[in-house]
Amino acid sequence: MRTRYRHIHFIEWPFGDTNGKKAYLCRNNRGLEDIGKCTFYPAWRKYVFEGHKGCVFDSSCLADIIHFMGLLDK
Repeated sequence: MRTRYRHIHFIEWPFGDTNGKKAYLCRNNRGLEDIGKCTFYPAWRKYVFEGHKGCVFDSSCLADIIHFMGLLDK
């Protein structure tokens, strides 16, 4: 599964599992800071992205996040 993109990448977050579904931290590639997380949202039965306060994303980053979440929902 693809986890690395142009400006961001995702790593498995062992403490964020929900209902047996893995969770992932989103980090920027330059400074390796956590900028958000992808977790399974049981009410919707799909993965969601929650960006950290103060983080901004352009359309390219959002497209990469959407692509990654699509891989998780398969």
